[in-house]
This record gives sequence, C-alpha cells and structure tokens, in this order.
Amino acid sequence: MIRRHKESLGTIPLIRRWDPQEREHSEPLPFLFQHSRGPLRGVFSTSRIAKLLRTACTAAAEDRPEFEGLAFTPHDFRRIFATDLVNNGPPIHIGAALLGHANVQTTKGLRCRVR
Repeated sequence: MIRRHKESLGTIPLIRRWDPQEREHSEPLPFLFQHSRGPLRGVFSTSRIAKLLRTACTAAAEDRPEFEGLAFTPHDFRRIFATDLVNNGPPIHIGAALLGHANVQTTKGLRCRVR
C-alpha cells in the first residue's frame, strides 16, 4: 500500500476521515486505505475493506483449499501491526502514539499478551 501511494504521489497524502462513532472528522493523517475520485481523496470505510478482504479470501481459496472458510477483518490487521510494533518496533511511547492509544499502558498490555 505504501509503495502504491509513493509511486503515484511521492508520499502518503494526509487526509481527514469521518468517524461515525465520534461523529467528527479526524486530524489529517496518512491513512493507507485511500481512494480518489478526481481531485478528491477519501478513506475506504471499514465495511468496504472487509468486503475486499472477503473477496480476496474467496479468491485465495480457489487455488489453495486450506484457505477455504478463512476470514479476516480490518481489525485483525491492526492487531498484527500492533503486535509487530510492540515486539520489534520503536520505543513503546512512540508505538502508543502510532496506534492512537491515549495511555501507554494500553500498548504495554499488548506486549504482555503477545509474548
């Protein structure tokens, strides 16, 4: 995803995302799952990403039977990213900021669960 953005734009654009739970727009951030319609850029909704993941899992199962019935959610990828980040990444306070955790203890909890 990062390579695709950088090849076409040189960097990942900072855009705002509407948060339906908070009922407000986020600060401009480099969201990975972006789309564009002409000059306008937006962020794919979690339901759209989930649908793309279901389609990819179904396609993978056609060639690889062991993938039959496999399902991923967008949050699964956040967990994978978070696990790798706390185990192999920058200092914990930077990881907490990247994950959007207001309290570093939330991020430290990830470290305890994954080891």
